[in-house]
Amino acid sequence: MRWNTSKVAFSRPVRWLLALFGEQVIPFEYAGLVSGRGTRGLRFNIDNVSQVPHLPNIKIYIEGQGIILDPGERKLRIQTQVAASGSRGGWSRSG
Repeated sequence: MRWNTSKVAFSRPVRWLLALFGEQVIPFEYAGLVSGRGTRGLRFNIDNVSQVPHLPNIKIYIEGQGIILDPGERKLRIQTQVAASGSRGGWSRSG
């Protein structure tokens, strides 16, 4: 995917850059965007910008958006939901 007028190739649209080291913003530019401490949630909340004062707050913010960061936890939740959905439809893993 080519993104904005910069024509940078990236697999997903680049809309903002959050770059912090502790409480300090790491200044850089990529694809015509300048890094900062602002972030946004899911696509349907894209207009709501939240300022992240320091890095530990980002985990709280992201989890508040309903996003599960830990791959193991996300996998377990998906497996649980698939199993529950399958059992409601009369499907079982054993056949």
